Amino acid sequence: MHGGAPLPEEETSATSTLTSAAICSAVFIGISTSPATSSSSSAGTMATQEEWEDLKKEVAMLKNMQRTQAQVMRAKKQEWEAEKQALEAEKRKLEYDIYDLLQVNFEIKDKLKRIKATCDE
Repeated sequence: MHGGAPLPEEETSATSTLTSAAICSAVFIGISTSPATSSSSSAGTMATQEEWEDLKKEVAMLKNMQRTQAQVMRAKKQEWEAEKQALEAEKRKLEYDIYDLLQVNFEIKDKLKRIKATCDE
């Protein structure tokens, strides 16, 4: 599900930065947190900031994909509903046509019985 750069490894020290899952969760729900860098070197800070930015970009991309999928599903649902209503209307029309044909069939049978009765007399 994850594309792009690999997620950073979890640190085990007491002054560790936020884990990748916590960062992703924090960014996803909109909490503004900064990675803790009390005893880190500038290279470590830069890498953490890059990871942080990568995670922000990835979360934004995932939100955009989710929004797009929701729009597609809404559009498809509307299409399905319209098609369903059209099929139901066609079904009702066909049921009325069948009823009319059955009525004509019964009328023809009655007419034949009367003709036969007339011929038998």
